[in-house]
Amino acid sequence: MTTSFRLATEQDAPELQILSHAAYEPIRQLGIHFTAATADLETVKTNIRNNACYVMEEDGKIIATVSVRMPWGLQPGPAGVPHIWWFAVDPILGKKEWVQPY
Repeated sequence: MTTSFRLATEQDAPELQILSHAAYEPIRQLGIHFTAATADLETVKTNIRNNACYVMEEDGKIIATVSVRMPWGLQPGPAGVPHIWWFAVDPILGKKEWVQPY
């Protein structure tokens, strides 16, 4: 199993949209409005372009993402410091049985 981290590209947008929608399904069911939970493809691409959007891949499949908004970027945060904007993890990961390596 190979795990890697990298900046997202616009080509990742469809996979990131699917991941975000799956991760935020419980929020949508509760009626809580959060952009990542309902983002269309263009909104995901805008996030990738305007923020530091990282992905975690396992064997070439994106399993997690985090976006950091920078105060000097196109979408600065409210406090003037870098902060986490979107964060999503494949919900299937929570259902795996984790074995300690020792």
